[in-house]
Amino acid sequence: MIARSKLHKLMTILKLLGLYRGLSYIIRAKVLKQHWADAALRIALHGEHPPVMLKPELVLWRNRVFSVPQELLNEFFTIVAELIVVKAYKFDSIHDVIIDVGGFLGETAWWFLTEGFAKRVIVFEPVYYELCVKNVGDVAEVYPYAIHSIQGEVLMKVDGWGSRVYGEGEIKVTAMPLANVLSRFSGSVAVKMDCEGCEESLLYTPCDLIRRSDEYIVEIHPNVDMNGILSYMKSCGFEYKPKIIYSRDLAIYHFSRKHLQ
Repeated sequence: MIARSKLHKLMTILKLLGLYRGLSYIIRAKVLKQHWADAALRIALHGEHPPVMLKPELVLWRNRVFSVPQELLNEFFTIVAELIVVKAYKFDSIHDVIIDVGGFLGETAWWFLTEGFAKRVIVFEPVYYELCVKNVGDVAEVYPYAIHSIQGEVLMKVDGWGSRVYGEGEIKVTAMPLANVLSRFSGSVAVKMDCEGCEESLLYTPCDLIRRSDEYIVEIHPNVDMNGILSYMKSCGFEYKPKIIYSRDLAIYHFSRKHLQ
């Protein structure tokens, strides 16, 4: 049974990607243990063509070329796999505007646009701003601001694959409160937050402004008061459910206003 399952997966990959590219991904993932290639296999098994390496630091995905530095390749492929395989940032409704907080290299904004979740996507990405503009600046509005509980300059530390953590750090960026962003929009609005710390800004945003958005999909990270965020969003009139539970203190939650249910 196990052998038959593996054979079925192999045939699925080869049918979608072809013999050469399929075997190449398999060798890279299973023999060379390359994380990005393993993510590509998961995407292929889901029935969609994974991003294609055109040449070093250039990746083709859904008919768009992305500049992806080698050190960020694993995270880029992992995020794309989250989007396609587990639908981590799939909203329940179509919206006028999606606010993408923590836009990274623009892959999530491009997914929102190609999936038809909104025609207008506003991206906030303070660390990889220039790459994000290069990748999706012609189809989305990209701003170099961090979302925080305060307005002004903050220090950020880049860690691991390129994660962004507030606190003592080597990068100085300009921050603005989430309330300032939400106050600028009306109509049907949704917010995606994956910014390793900025989700705490929800606790500092008045409920009347929180309700400017109908849906939130938020990755809540360690060192952030997860229970506090869940309780506060509930008090503002939102129901919530987990999208992905990574661990006790790391999870992606979907919040929706009760009138949408």
